Amino acid sequence: MPIVLKSGSLSLLEPSGPVQACNGTALPFTELLLLLVIVVVVVVVVVVVVVVVAVVVVVVVVVVVVVVVLVVVVVVVVNQQVLSFVELLI
Repeated sequence: MPIVLKSGSLSLLEPSGPVQACNGTALPFTELLLLLVIVVVVVVVVVVVVVVVAVVVVVVVVVVVVVVVLVVVVVVVVNQQVLSFVELLI
């Protein structure tokens, strides 16, 4: 039998059940489960985004290093060619 609270001309049913919020409204199990699923999905999406960004950063760093090494190799080779040409002139 539900408990009826009377306040003036209003008759209110007092909420009951295992899960109650501070304001006395109960959250059904399905809503709690849905909220948990949403939180898990958001966390997974954030982790995936962080991993993808990290991979992109690593790829960019590797490409920059490769380009710098290639530029250094080209400069050294060109410098050797120039020195050989100058020695021929002298």
